[in-house]
Amino acid sequence: MEMLLPLAILLAVSVGCYLCARASKHILLKVLLWIVGGAFGAIFILLLLLTGFFWEQEPPSITRLATAFPERRAALEQILAMSNQDTHFSRIDPTFVNYGYIDGTPYGQALQGQGNSPLPDERWNSYRSLFKKIKLQQGLERDADGNVYFRSGAVGLLNRGHSTGYLYCRDAGSNSSQKSSFEPCTLSHRDSGSQSFSMEPRGEAYSFMKVADHWFVFDQGPS
Repeated sequence: MEMLLPLAILLAVSVGCYLCARASKHILLKVLLWIVGGAFGAIFILLLLLTGFFWEQEPPSITRLATAFPERRAALEQILAMSNQDTHFSRIDPTFVNYGYIDGTPYGQALQGQGNSPLPDERWNSYRSLFKKIKLQQGLERDADGNVYFRSGAVGLLNRGHSTGYLYCRDAGSNSSQKSSFEPCTLSHRDSGSQSFSMEPRGEAYSFMKVADHWFVFDQGPS
């Protein structure tokens, strides 16, 4: 939606230049208007293509995720049970894993195809199969409190991006040793809510909605 106004302005300028060029009787002015109109038209097309690309990459909304939750719950709970057996891994993605902790921070990473992953290929393939089944493009992320983020996808760069997915809170509304400001796995317990991005004090934007006991859908970012 943020790109609609710039696109409309570019299109209006390009069309205006084209119409003025057709009406003008001065050759130099006509050529200049054609050049300016063509330049604005090219920028319009480029931005339109970029907008379409990012639109295609946009992760599913929390409303769509909530609607799909009943049919995906069994697979999500299966992945959760597997993760509860693999607590050494803080992140399991289709293409990499993070493992081991020092002061709550993962210290190891293994990439697909390197042959040095502490997660056996057979086990990793089981995760991949379940990820694909319920469209978790970025796998899972587990924090030190046992809360698990099931990431459907993400889009954007730097502090303009966001990700969406499912969240399992081990003890929804309990205090967090990670001192995270992200609800609902913290002291402030609600069934739904949102927060806008702020610079002072710096606070991450997010929204969430409860879909079952301990289960939420979330949209997180920018950070």
